[in-house]
Formats: sequence, structure tokens, C-alpha cells
Amino acid sequence: MKKKSVFFLFIISGVFTLLTPFKFKTQFMSPPVHKEAYFGAPIPFFYSPFDFPQDQGQYPLVVPFELSEATFSFVPFLFSFLSFFLFFLALYYIIARFFRFGGYIQKKSNE
Repeated sequence: MKKKSVFFLFIISGVFTLLTPFKFKTQFMSPPVHKEAYFGAPIPFFYSPFDFPQDQGQYPLVVPFELSEATFSFVPFLFSFLSFFLFFLALYYIIARFFRFGGYIQKKSNE
């Protein structure tokens, strides 16, 4: 694998990791025990304090992400980034191997 490809996967993984808090919303079906909402995927790496209503009629509650009130956690961010990087690396290897060796379908049709 070329260094250029690894660098490209590194950038794509970072972009996906940083965009997840804005894409995915946190939803609560009942009043939570903790008073914080967690954002980010696959491992939440932003959290922000939130005043949850106690009335059951206001649930399910969708909490949008606001960067101004959020606190960043580095270790969960690192694990989220690593999981995206490994996912994209696996996809890259599958696609590269398919095209490099002509693919399974092409080999089977030649036999």
C-alpha cells in the first residue's frame, strides 16, 4: 500500500469522525440518570450538559448537537477515528484486491 493511499484514508477517516456529531442526534425515550448528552459515533467523544424535562409527555426527546456547549474527550475521539480508519482500510483492500487480480467473477468466467 502506498503512503499516499494511507494519507488519503487518514484524511477521510478524520472528516467522517468529525462530522458524526453533526449528523447523528441523541434521542432519549425517558428521563436519563445522567444530566449530559453524548455525541459522536461510533464512540461518543463530545458531551454537553443538558437540562432534561421531567414530564414523561415530552419524551421521546431529540437533543441536537451544539458545539459551543460541548466538551471534547480525546481518548474516545481516538477510538472513533481508529474504528473509521480500520473500516476504510478494509474497504480499500477489498476493492484494490478485486481490481488488481481481475475479480472473482472474471476469473470464474475464464475457466
